[in-house]
Amino acid sequence: MGKFVFVLGLFWLGWIVLSKQAPGGGSAPTLITQDDRRQADNREYQVIGGQMWRSQDHRGKVLVVNLWATWCGPCVGEIPDLVSLAEGYKGKDVEFLGVSTDTISDTTILEFAKDHHMPYPIARYLPEPGVASSFGIPVTFIFDKQGRLAAKTDGPIDLGAYRKTIDRLLGE
Repeated sequence: MGKFVFVLGLFWLGWIVLSKQAPGGGSAPTLITQDDRRQADNREYQVIGGQMWRSQDHRGKVLVVNLWATWCGPCVGEIPDLVSLAEGYKGKDVEFLGVSTDTISDTTILEFAKDHHMPYPIARYLPEPGVASSFGIPVTFIFDKQGRLAAKTDGPIDLGAYRKTIDRLLGE
């Protein structure tokens, strides 16, 4: 059992190292044309620390919502790119929200976010009663200034492609 855990740990560590070093190793967002965008439901997330984050409070801004977990290697591997994006768009009409799918304590999630220098609010994913989560992580959604889903990425993000997409949406 000990050898299996050691090998699994090496595999996870190798995945993180490779995902950080491989240029263009992430996925570009799949952009939805303006004509095909539909208004997203108003979403509310409980931000760890108390306040509610409501999507309708952020109209007029591009929203980047990333679902992730502390145990997910690809999620951890894309955090530096998300941090770079959040810092690069600070003071512009772009908001970021990290949504943890973890089942660990709030304190542990916040410590993880602090250790990884995540400058955006972190909320918990709370599925509606009776609804199982049926998505893989990481998954990232980008909403346009009107609150419509404009792009999505399944898997780690591609930093350059995300910059282009956000810039495009800011120009709309």
